[in-house]
Amino acid sequence: MWSDDEDGPGFVKWLKSDVPIYWITGLPGSGKSTLMKYLYENPQTQSYISTNGQTVTMIGYFFHELGANKETSFDSLLASILEALSASFSTLASLYVRYFVELKKRLKSGPGKSPWHERHFKKALELIGESDAVGNVLLFVDGLDECSGDHRKQLEFLVPWIQSTQGKSLTIRMCLSSRPLQEIGLRLSAFLECRIHEWTANDISAYVRDRLGHTRRSLALSDQKPHAHHNGTIVDYLTDIVIGKAQGVFLWVEIVVNNLIVGLEEGFSDTELKECLDSLPPELEDLYARIFEQIPKDYIHDAMIYFKLALMHCRVGLLDFYLATRDPKEALTRKNQWSYEDHLAIKHACTRAETRIKSRCRGLLQVKQSEKDETASQHPPSETKDITPLVSVIGKRVEFLHLSVRDYIDSKTFATSSSFELVLDAFMASSIGLLKLLQPDQLFQSRTWADLMPESASKFSPLMEYTEEDDYCEIQFSGFRPIESLFIHAWFPADFPGSYQRRLLAELDRVCSLADKNWHSFYLRSALVEYGEIHIGVSVTCWNTDVFCLCLAYGLDTYVREEIEVYAYKLEERTGRPILHFFFDLCYTQYTIPNLDILRLLLRRGAKPNEVFDDKTSWEYALLTIDHLLNNGIKTPTNWTGPLMVLLEHGAIPNQRMRGSDSALMVVSNHLDGDKWLLDGAKGLIKALIHGGVEMDQGELEWVGTWCGQKIRAFMEKTLEEIQSSSSRIVETGL
Repeated sequence: MWSDDEDGPGFVKWLKSDVPIYWITGLPGSGKSTLMKYLYENPQTQSYISTNGQTVTMIGYFFHELGANKETSFDSLLASILEALSASFSTLASLYVRYFVELKKRLKSGPGKSPWHERHFKKALELIGESDAVGNVLLFVDGLDECSGDHRKQLEFLVPWIQSTQGKSLTIRMCLSSRPLQEIGLRLSAFLECRIHEWTANDISAYVRDRLGHTRRSLALSDQKPHAHHNGTIVDYLTDIVIGKAQGVFLWVEIVVNNLIVGLEEGFSDTELKECLDSLPPELEDLYARIFEQIPKDYIHDAMIYFKLALMHCRVGLLDFYLATRDPKEALTRKNQWSYEDHLAIKHACTRAETRIKSRCRGLLQVKQSEKDETASQHPPSETKDITPLVSVIGKRVEFLHLSVRDYIDSKTFATSSSFELVLDAFMASSIGLLKLLQPDQLFQSRTWADLMPESASKFSPLMEYTEEDDYCEIQFSGFRPIESLFIHAWFPADFPGSYQRRLLAELDRVCSLADKNWHSFYLRSALVEYGEIHIGVSVTCWNTDVFCLCLAYGLDTYVREEIEVYAYKLEERTGRPILHFFFDLCYTQYTIPNLDILRLLLRRGAKPNEVFDDKTSWEYALLTIDHLLNNGIKTPTNWTGPLMVLLEHGAIPNQRMRGSDSALMVVSNHLDGDKWLLDGAKGLIKALIHGGVEMDQGELEWVGTWCGQKIRAFMEKTLEEIQSSSSRIVETGL
């Protein structure tokens, strides 16, 4: 990539030029993301840019990294660019603060809300031309083809926006990678292009010779296999065939080499190795199918279990993965395993599991050391006896070799079979097994400043740290991650035969109560704060939370219904935080609208929509949580008005002003679409609110007309007039 020759890949030529965009394209698995990360992190990239003495700001966004759905949205990319620009240029930060403050005033959004949409981010980025910021920005966008939405519209904004900054005091240039999709290629054809699969032959040759040669030498030294002493000729032959069939797709090479290594380790002869390679097709999906068919019958059951476990998570820790492969019954009967000997035995079991993953899945699943985890390197083997033998395990992750592998496995019939639901119990049991590795006094502990200092003797063990971290959360207490994982998996339907859900929840309560009898409230409050509930004023000691309340908060409807209808849970005897508050926590914990049947059941059994806690009635809390969901959810649910209507039907008093002095009607109006508002029940909700006594002043009505549409405003005004007219007739008739 660093060649400046005319017939080279052109990256250095692009850096030295004033061409705004460089496109790296290639077939799936050809190494685009690996190359993009290398170029983004390599200091040589900046050294070739002509900056006239100005600094170069590097901004990167990598769609290829498997993560939350929010990460793959276009507005998430735009928001990340805005954040990076604001952090690097103070004048832009001031400009964006003014823009979003004024916009928030116009949108009538209250505290803690995020009403921003893609159009707002686009407008903010277009304001760069109005600033006096000076500098050069190099933007790396990897995997645009994996971004959700219309790629045509995305590039119809990105390309002109990048071009508009050329020659300005702040210049932005972009290096973008994607598959060679027609809709992307047509819009980038005018810029420099690198077809990566045309430049990888030498790298592939070196990789194949190194991997196969190393394995051959290792087996020759061990002298354990009958065909271990393959000469160099077979390695040269296999290398040449691999290069010829690879078509520059590095992923294909990696999978094929992994299978050849398995053959070497299992004692294949030279002829068998040739036959194995000749049988592997050059197309990726055909290759996946062939490898899947070649999994031995004795291994296929284990392989299917492993694939199902991996489908549940983009990346899962090897320790969690191993615990999930054990019988869920063990999680119920197994005693706590916090001794050194227990940890050592589990470490050896994880090592065996890693070997089994490799042999059963034939390279389609892999175990990798997490780049973010440096625990093992911080604690050499001589120190692990004083910490835990699991130090060498907790940094490892199990993941699919590539996104395309995951998609292929997900398309297999077994992946959606009924037995797949048993994987949910497996991960719930894994969470309890992980908690049992900690002593009770190691649970629910937060790190102090001393624990964060590298030179201090921290009492916060690596295993405690492992249980606090999460890909999407930053909760700083041990045990949070496995508890959160258990409730997330328990959220899936649990009414299939043989589910261990109820017993696993009881065991979770037993284990956590050994550490803190009030753990339910402590955990839930931390989760709600992490998910965006910033208005919590009452101490958790007053919440009176139990497992039933947690199941309400996470939408475990089957459990909740059974507790009420079968086990006679006494709602009317509860004190502390109202039961409906827990019910609407679901808008935070799962970003989904709660079940209306469960809501009606709670109301029939004594739940009160006007009960006050933490200065909010349950009605107000419901409105706030649904408002939060609509502002922050990935997709607006179509049934969001349903719970509010049910509360109004059961006597909720809606005419109190919300935080920010907005009426309930104004909060609802923030989410009305001028074209689709009749389709989601909003019309009935507006009418019910107005009939319930909610009023709007003239300024609010004008805002509705401007931002929601004149049809909505006219409907509100007409409904208000009808009520006033009806009231006048009642007065006149003396009724």
